[in-house]
Amino acid sequence: MEAKGIDSLALMEGAARAFTDLFEERYPLADHETIHILCGPGNNGGDGAAIARLLEQRGYTCSVFGYHIDAERRSEDLVANWQRLLSMETGRVHENLDYAPGMEPDVVIDALFGVGLSRPLEGAFAKTVRSINDLETSTVVAVDVPSGQRIDGTAPDWLCVDAHCTITFGSIKRSALFKETGLAWGSVQVVRDFLVDQPALESDDAVVIANLEDAKLSITARDRFTHKGDYGRILIIAGSKGHGGAALLATGAALRAGAGLVTVHAPNRLETLLQLGAPEAMFSADSHDDRITETPDLSSFDAVVFGPGVGQHADTLAAMREVLAKAADKVLVLDADGLNLLAANKELWEQLPKRTILTPHPGEFARLAQPSATGHVRFALARRFCEEQLRAGQVLVLKGQYTSVWSPEHLTEVNFFHGNPGMASGGMGDTLTGIIAAIAAVEDDLFYASRDAVLLHAAAGDIAAAELGQPSVLASDVADRLGRAARDA
Repeated sequence: MEAKGIDSLALMEGAARAFTDLFEERYPLADHETIHILCGPGNNGGDGAAIARLLEQRGYTCSVFGYHIDAERRSEDLVANWQRLLSMETGRVHENLDYAPGMEPDVVIDALFGVGLSRPLEGAFAKTVRSINDLETSTVVAVDVPSGQRIDGTAPDWLCVDAHCTITFGSIKRSALFKETGLAWGSVQVVRDFLVDQPALESDDAVVIANLEDAKLSITARDRFTHKGDYGRILIIAGSKGHGGAALLATGAALRAGAGLVTVHAPNRLETLLQLGAPEAMFSADSHDDRITETPDLSSFDAVVFGPGVGQHADTLAAMREVLAKAADKVLVLDADGLNLLAANKELWEQLPKRTILTPHPGEFARLAQPSATGHVRFALARRFCEEQLRAGQVLVLKGQYTSVWSPEHLTEVNFFHGNPGMASGGMGDTLTGIIAAIAAVEDDLFYASRDAVLLHAAAGDIAAAELGQPSVLASDVADRLGRAARDA
């Protein structure tokens, strides 16, 4: 409000108009004529009253239920918008009534409580939320936040509205990111166009969302007079007996992500698999048939990957120590068993190169940091890990439904809008590791290289899911669609 020089009522009107525009696009009048809007006593209720007025003007039939409208704690902006709504004289505005929907409407809009809720719902509000959740055919759309939730995700047991869709203002709230609280949000859409300028929304509960449109995605830009050496030389140290696929997936993804030259160092027995599966890559044979026991010369490589499928043998740990000693000036991507070896041998922390990228899934992160019972706790641990454990230039990529990228310089960005449940299958992490290595090999800022790799991986997964159906998406399908994802960004 200060930046734009407007008052809170004007900001509320802009937000309500942006909400209504998106609502009309998603729920057209022809299919969603009847709407119930439930307004609470604060500014979220004011949003609801403004939305009701705007929807009525666009032809929707809105029955509006106002709770504690005459209470002293009501907000001034709610009062103003409630009076504007009453002036329309629709005869469908009800004050302080229990919500008894009778015939279920096409849509219920939840505008009871927003970001300021600090205690569990009780009494009439709890009863109303239960009534909403008992609806069988109505679509439930929440305004900004599903009523009843703390937006930091710290109260997963609180009763809240189970929305089919949440249209939120300005930024994603943290509770939308976690399994324990995020399911109640349904699908999430963000409206920002009511803000003339986009200030950084820096708070403990708002997060920065990574956007594919902002990614540099270096695999899309090439000069006519370049050669393969200009696009990164990558060494992937991966694989062991029974885990050759991890090496193959990471190698294939690095190639598809635009790496100029890729060499894979793997146990001797995997040569045929890797030479046939990734003929564009060079093969470096370990002297051991079943596992990694040694490290080739690293001097000619820009980036080194260590970990996919290598196991945790004593001689593999010795090879990892050798990698850390030789890779001081390289980009090092640690994944899978590389992370497990690091977690089990804490003395290795001080040996990590200054340009190291760690790529744990939640289980691996629990071993690196400490176990976390909820997504909220894991997010807080990642922040602390970033601030206390990482040095400048190092990056944490915490994989999950909403993968977050962390560094001491940038703290975090989260991939919220790309990716899908079809990517919950074996080998996806190996594929992401190869993409990260390919982009990081040619980018100076490892945070943005890692972020762009996460976005590209997720977008390619969306293309694969659209073509094949989510249950049929394989990690190799994602790698095969990286070029299209980058081209379409």
